Order: sequence, then C-alpha cells, then structure tokens
Amino acid sequence: MSKHKVKIAWPFTEGVKAQLIWIGEPFRMENKMMIHAYFRSRGFTEKILMDWGTLPSLAIQHFYSNGVITASQPPQGVKEVDMTIYPNGVKCHEKPWKIQGSNDPATSRSFVFSFDGKNIILPVIEVLRSILAPNGFLLYRLFESNSFPQFFTEVYEPNKVHLSLTSQYELKYTKSAFIYQLVWLLTNRDLRQAYESIAYTWLQGKALKFVWNFTQPITVKARVKEVNNTWTVLQIVHMKNKHISYEHISISHPEIKDQEKSDEAKKYTYRSLNKDGNDEGFTLDEQVDGSTEDFDLVQMNQLKHEYTSVPRIKRIKNSSAKQRTREDENTKKYYGNNESIRSTADTGGQHLARGLEHQMLHEIQAQGELQDFINV
Repeated sequence: MSKHKVKIAWPFTEGVKAQLIWIGEPFRMENKMMIHAYFRSRGFTEKILMDWGTLPSLAIQHFYSNGVITASQPPQGVKEVDMTIYPNGVKCHEKPWKIQGSNDPATSRSFVFSFDGKNIILPVIEVLRSILAPNGFLLYRLFESNSFPQFFTEVYEPNKVHLSLTSQYELKYTKSAFIYQLVWLLTNRDLRQAYESIAYTWLQGKALKFVWNFTQPITVKARVKEVNNTWTVLQIVHMKNKHISYEHISISHPEIKDQEKSDEAKKYTYRSLNKDGNDEGFTLDEQVDGSTEDFDLVQMNQLKHEYTSVPRIKRIKNSSAKQRTREDENTKKYYGNNESIRSTADTGGQHLARGLEHQMLHEIQAQGELQDFINV
C-alpha cells in the first residue's frame, strides 16, 4: 500500500488549515461525475471542483492543509464512539441548507435515529462512501441503472457463490478486500436493493438519496460531534460485524492466468527517467477525461471493514501466460518520464492520466478455533 501524499490544487496560503464545510451534490460534467467541495479558512469559503472518485478522502468538518487530502485533522470536541443503527428507528430528514460564505443552493439530507439516549444525525453522503460504496467501482456504478450484468454474472450454490467477471471489470478490483465488499453487498438483499435504487432516483431528479429499508442492524465506529444531546456523525472510521453468509467464493476473470516463468528474453522493458513517488507525492488532475487501467493504490482514509468470518476466495485461472524474467541484446528499452499526475475519475475517455484508487483496510474477526487459526 502506497504511503504517498495526494494533493489537489489549493487556493489557500501555504501552511494555513482550511475546514471542509460542505460536499455538494454529484453532477455530470461532459463525460465525468464531479462534485464541489467547500473549504473555509480565515473567513473565506472556496469552492473546489473534484472528481467523484475523490470522495473517500473527504471528511466533513475536518481540517486540511497545503492541498494534501490523504491527511486530515478532526475539529476539537470530536470523539469516536461505537453505535448500532437498528432498522426500524431510522427516518430520513431533508431541508434547505445555507453554505457559509457561499450563495450556492444546497439541500441537507440525513438519516436521523436514536442510540444510547442520544439523537444521531448521519449524513446520506457518509452512508454512501463508507457503507454502500467504499471503493471506486461501487462509487461510479451508483449512477448506472442495472449495470452489474455488464461486469459479472452470479451463480449461487449451497454455501458457495461464483462471480464470472467480464473484461470490463478491472483486474485491480479482484483483490480480496474489494471482492469481500462486493459479495457482502450482493448477498445482503436489503443492502443491494438500497444501492440499486439510488441510480433511478438520481437519474430522475439528480438527487442523491434513498430510503433506509435495511432489515439488519449496522454497527459502526464513528467520529461524532455533540451539541445539545445530539451527535452529528462527521466520519465513519470502522464498519463492524459485516456478515457474508457463504463460506466459499470463487471468481474468474479473463486476465487471471497461471504465470509460467520462461527462459525467453523480454521483448521490451520500460524504465522511468525520473524517480516516481518522491516526497512530493501525487497531484490530482481534474481536467483529464478519466484514468487508465494502470493505477496506484493509496490509503485515502482509515476506514476499516470487519467481517464476522472470512470466506475462502478461489481464483479460477483460465489459461497460462509466460513471465519473462531476463533481458538480452534484442530487448527493446523504452525510457520516459513517469510524472506524478494522477486521476481518481473512472476509466475511459481520450485524455487520460494514470489512475489512483482508494485502498480500504479490512479486518477479519471470528470466534473459536477459526479465530485461533487466523491469529497463527
């Protein structure tokens, strides 16, 4: 996992902290999904255009400095608490909102419920980025109606689920953390129905909202700020007790192949003229159409996903491919500059940059002998 810093164009003075006070509605600009993030410092509010895929790095009311979005500081008075959201006590609340220092129209959408004698306000945007869509693939599919069959087909057997992934499903999302999140969403019908309803609502009215029809309790660790016996959730940092009701998961993908080492020399190699990933880190470019399938994984926040048990993932290999390990005089050598420009936009378009993907953390906890085995 990359430790690089990720930066955006920053309108504030170097070294001055700015507070993220609002995240706007997503909107389509040309062929991309975008958002406006509003930062405030020293009495001035600045609206910054960002790709929708940058959402995992944004924590409301947190402070940022020097344009670095991979690190943020919570405001004073914030505490981290464990809470359980029970299915029958959640109501949706919507009202017009005034963004401090801006004349842009806005609407506040939150889920409101009670826990441990407190009134809880949970923004809809936080539910999306932390619970339903915590990675780039799921974030961008939110706006596509019934698009899952383009990326995979599902086969369910007793205690086993198989995903036959198409070439449109990028290989980077076959890492275990992404597969667990996808299968958790697909196999919990209430979660899946809520997720799939969002595209229709957004396409009809450009509003990012859904009804809390979950049939199961959801347990999280969240950073909250208390005012008058009300906790406002600023950021979910830990999803707990996520349950996948299958012991075995198998996946197939056209690019999952058995690598065989070959004595044949490489046909070509690519070498960078500059040292990529220096202390300056990566800079995001919102002007490009999208990202390539080549990507870097970075930790854009500390969101953890904890599962009650860990299904075994079997990767079915379709064919074999040669892995050439040496060079000779016939190997063509290509040299070029690998600039630290990255994009969090979805893949595609003509003007592309190397992709940047949010790397989420996940933890596995289980009881009894299985937990002892995992610990070993």
